[in-house]
Parts: sequence; structure tokens; C-alpha cells
Amino acid sequence: MDSQSSGEHRKLVKSAGIMGFWTAVSRVTGLIRDQVQAYFLGTSHSADAFRVAFALPNMLRRLFGEGAMTASFVPVFTDFIKGKNKDEAWKFANNCLFSLAFLLLMITVIGVVFSGTLVDLLAAGFGDEPGKIELATSLARIMFIYTFFIGLTALFGAILNTIGIFGAPSFTPILLNLSIIAAAAFVSNRFEDSAYAFAIGVVVGGILQMIFLIPFAKKNGMNFKPLIDLKQQELRVVGRRMLPGILAVGVAQINTIVSMRIASTLEEGSIASLYHANRLEELTLGVFVISISTVILPLLSRHAYNNDIDSLKRSLTFALRMTMLITIPATVGLIVLREPIIRILFMHGNFDQKSLALTTHALLFYAVGLIGVASAKIFAPAFFSMKDVRTPVYISVVAVAINLLGCILLKGPLENGGIALAASISAFTNAGLLLLIFNIRFGSLNYKALWKSVLRISTATVVMALPIYLINHLLSGMQGRSIILQAGYLLGVIIAALFFFMVTLKIIHSQELDELFRLLRRKTPQNNIEK
Repeated sequence: MDSQSSGEHRKLVKSAGIMGFWTAVSRVTGLIRDQVQAYFLGTSHSADAFRVAFALPNMLRRLFGEGAMTASFVPVFTDFIKGKNKDEAWKFANNCLFSLAFLLLMITVIGVVFSGTLVDLLAAGFGDEPGKIELATSLARIMFIYTFFIGLTALFGAILNTIGIFGAPSFTPILLNLSIIAAAAFVSNRFEDSAYAFAIGVVVGGILQMIFLIPFAKKNGMNFKPLIDLKQQELRVVGRRMLPGILAVGVAQINTIVSMRIASTLEEGSIASLYHANRLEELTLGVFVISISTVILPLLSRHAYNNDIDSLKRSLTFALRMTMLITIPATVGLIVLREPIIRILFMHGNFDQKSLALTTHALLFYAVGLIGVASAKIFAPAFFSMKDVRTPVYISVVAVAINLLGCILLKGPLENGGIALAASISAFTNAGLLLLIFNIRFGSLNYKALWKSVLRISTATVVMALPIYLINHLLSGMQGRSIILQAGYLLGVIIAALFFFMVTLKIIHSQELDELFRLLRRKTPQNNIEK
């Protein structure tokens, strides 16, 4: 491994570490937010209505904003920065900003006007419960306003990520979480249904996120001069790539919408339980995997700009190995400890024993797909860096079809667990096809290094799994104890699991752990990072 690649990987880990820190804080505040929602709403009528209403603008945030915007904008903006002067780059950014603002305004208005129709399409099963579909529609009309602000926030984040600023964009979700928690604490008693307080918190949080990033963009060169030039070639390139990119990046979100519609026909609380289970999966992904997938796109785009495919594949292989270091043990940990984790985190207020059973069942099947979801998030940026969004589109269509078929076939025997399992199968399909086509077009990754990594990490995971499985049985006898004592005991189990995992990696001379520590210490690895 040459010094340049080592330096790039060191920067990748450093940037991912900064982003991972704020993402971790965001996930913690998000977890508190979910606990507050579980306390006030449980898995009730109102909880299902809120989840459906929020799913509409949240889907647009992830598909249109964070997903397609980042994937389409970053490679083009990278070309501007590499090949043209800064004034032209920021003129392009301004054009994107005001053109996007106009588009988002139209989408928001359409969403508010047609909220009822969208809710009907999303949750047809709500019609069997009086007042449920009306509540979801009212909440959706409020929260569609969030789409405008979060879409612009996503663009600011993409701009800052391209120029190497990751901390500020990764901090903004904390503002959303705090806004929702504050709304629940201070205004929920003013509404007949507490779900309205959460909807207001979402909108205020979106406004705060956008306002927070404006000074960072301005400080780095953005002048915010009004400009809408739809004839600019680069803007059209971004627009053309965004349309298929919405489907390519958003396969998970499309699957969520499909799953939600089918889950609306199951027993009350199924949608809310799937949400809570999926949030725990995202908590695991968010701290490290999402950070790497975000940080790696500008790096891969620079390699693609220089037509350096070998460096691109080395960086991609390295990112995958670091991802496996997290996701393989996390999968086993979530499966073994899912019941005490959910009980301790959520079983308060209106979140009762039925809610616990539903959520635990769903998490089992979501956890199975953790590796597939993480891998897809690493593979997709490789195509986007090459300015290829069509291939991920075709693959995502297949993945969505697999998810739909799986939901239909599995919801009967497994109920809400079938919905979660279908999403996991779809994620592995998505990741597998992306990898296959990448190999055909650009050549194989370093599979020798990957398989050695998987073998070492899996060995350490097996050693870790046995003691935490045995210790977990002791937790079942603590359900009558105080929540603080239960939480402390669970934390001890998790720390013990990490200890067994890391000690085993050291004993078997795992390079993954050594490489990670070397890079964090900013030292040049002595061994070849590809071994």
C-alpha cells in the first residue's frame, strides 16, 4: 500500500470518526426521542397514524434530499472544484440552491393539498378504524412543511461534505431530536392528541437544521445571490441524475413505504413496532456505517475524476472491511439481546407487554439483514462516483419487487416479522447485485483480503456470542428490578461482549483492529493494508 492510499484511508477514518461522533450523539438523542414517543403514544392508534404521516415527508427527505441530492450533486461539484475556479463552483452551488428551493416549494404545496390521497395510498388498512385515517391526514399536512427545509439542509450538507466538512452536517439531526423532545415536554398537554405536538416538533426541527448550516456555507464561499439558470449544463446533469437516483438510493425507503402499506392490514401497533425495531437497526448502522458511506463518496469521486480505478477499488475494499468489523458482531448482538434492549429502552408509559412482543419479533428479522443494508450503502457510492445512477436504478427495481413479494408471502406466517424479513432479503439482493455488476465492469475487489477479514471477524463474533447468550438468560430474572439496575446490567453485558470480541481479535492477530487503531493514531501502517 503506497503512502498516498494510506493517507487517504487515514483521512477517511478521521472524517468518519468526526461524523461518527456527532452521529452517535444524534442517535442517542434520537433514541431518547423514540423513548418519549413510546411513552406518550406506545404502539397505539395515534402512534400508527403519526408514523404514516411522518413517513411521507421523511421519505422525500431521504430519497429526494439526502439520497439523490448527495449522489447527484457531489460528483459534479467535485469536478467544479477540481477543474474550475471557486467563483464558478459557488455560482453553480447558488443555482442549485435556488432552483431546488423553487422545486421543494411546489412539492410541499402539492403534498399539503393531497395529503389525504397519499395517506389513503400508504395505509389503506386504516379505513377500518374510525378516526385513524383522518388523524394521519391532519398530521401529514403539518409535517409536509418539513420537506422544504430539510431538502435545503440536505443540499447544504452535500456542499460541505464535498469540501471536507462533515461535523456540522452530521450535527443537525440532533436539533430535530431536541425539537421533538421539547415539543412533547412543553406543548403536548395543549392538544387532545399528543401526536400533534410531535408533528409541530418535526417542523420546527427542520427549520433549525437549515438555519444552523447557513453560516458554515457562507463562511466557505457561498454568497446566496438569487440565481435560477435552468439552462446551465451542470444543473441539468444534476437534475437528470437525481430522477433515477431517487429510486437508486431510496430502495430502503421505498421498501419501507411498501412494508407500511401491507403492515397497515395487520393488527394494531404493527406499524409502530416495525418503526421501533427498524430504528434500533439504524442506530447500529448510523454511528459508523452511515458515516463511512457519506465520507467515501467524495473520496471515490476524486479517484473517478482522475480515472484511478485501482485506488477506487482499494478504498472500497478498505471501507467494506471496516464495515464488516462493525456489522457482523452487531448482528449477533442485536439478535441475542433484542428483548432486554427493547424492554429497557421503550417499555414505559403506553408501551406495554404487547408492544414489547411485537417489536422484539420484528427486530429479530431486521437484524438478519444488517450486513446486507450496510454493504449496499458502501457499494452504491462507487457507482455514483462514476456518474452512473442507471445501474443502481435497475437493481433497486429488482430489490423492491423482491421486498413486495416477500411481504405478501411472509406476512401470513410471520406477521410483522415477515415484513421485516422481506426487507432484509431485499437488502441482500440489492447489495449482491451491485457487487456483481461492479466486478463485471471494473474488475474484482481484493476478495482475498475481504474473506480473510470476514473469517477473522466471524471467529471473534462466535467467541463473543456464547458468553452473552448465557449471560442474557440471567437478565430474564431481573424484569421486576428497577429500570436503572436492569440498564446497568445490560450495559455490563454489552461491555463484556466487546471485551471478548476485541480480545479474540487480538489473539488471532486481526489486522482490521490494528489498522483501525493505527489510522486513528495517524500513523502509517507498517503492514500492507490489503493483506
